[in-house]
Amino acid sequence: MEDTQLIGKYTGSDVVFLGELAILGKIYEIPEHLFFRRDHPQASVRAYNLQQRASWFDPSIREKYQYARWRLLVEHLKSVNHMRLGWRDKFYCYMQIGQWAYWNNHGLRVDSIEFIKRLPFRMPEPVLDKMRIIWRSIKIVIRESRS
Repeated sequence: MEDTQLIGKYTGSDVVFLGELAILGKIYEIPEHLFFRRDHPQASVRAYNLQQRASWFDPSIREKYQYARWRLLVEHLKSVNHMRLGWRDKFYCYMQIGQWAYWNNHGLRVDSIEFIKRLPFRMPEPVLDKMRIIWRSIKIVIRESRS
């Protein structure tokens, strides 16, 4: 655990932490049930949106939009970057993160649009056009890497 970033003050930091542990060594499944997850309609993941859940991790920024999906993407990239891995293993990790970004492209777009809306100035149309092209390119590259 000393070689990880531990649990951070953001939604999904437990997933990043587990990913780092998986990179560092083998994970064994214990056949007996040591954890019971209560899953019900009022569970926090269903009762609150991502923004509301994100404010639980750092109440000091409760009023700010937190771009939780982008934060998770950046934290995954940082975790792979700081691990002592060969270039091939890092490449495969980055490809997996790219896959995650593809699966979460809608949420990443929502966060991006929210970021643009909150800018103190209006984004010029040519810049918005370039951003749209970049989004389409990312989706194409990831789609082609899957086949």
